[in-house]
Amino acid sequence: MDPIRNPYAPGAGQRPPELAGRDEQLERFQVVLERIQRGRPERSMILTGLRGVGKTVLLNALRSTAVRTRWGTGKYEARPDQGMRRPMSAALHTAVRELGHPQGGEVDHVLGVIKAFAQKDQPGAKLRDRWNPGIDVPAITGRADSGDIEIDLVELL
Repeated sequence: MDPIRNPYAPGAGQRPPELAGRDEQLERFQVVLERIQRGRPERSMILTGLRGVGKTVLLNALRSTAVRTRWGTGKYEARPDQGMRRPMSAALHTAVRELGHPQGGEVDHVLGVIKAFAQKDQPGAKLRDRWNPGIDVPAITGRADSGDIEIDLVELL
């Protein structure tokens, strides 16, 4: 292939001129969104691949699709030296704020669950792993605050 016209764009998350070979994933994600919107169960999508094959670019394209269809999105990158409550809570808080829903009661409940999840730090957690969210509603007691991450994630999401 001519190196000048080659759509490969090296660099983390750099969108190439063409998102080639990803139509199946893009269409599948649209189905996932529409099924969930209608209250239908759907399996999650898992993106895998070697470094540099376009996972981040595809994630950004999926995010754009979600935003266009009025879904809130958040960005979360797992790190081995960091707990997950703080970054997960921040990502979800961003997603809720991004939507700007007028249904105050429902949004307050969701924000209260996020706050409860965020504030349930493990004993001895590092300061950077603690997050005091700027959420002006009280934490919801009994939701996503058990201290067991597996239970809390199910209740949170």
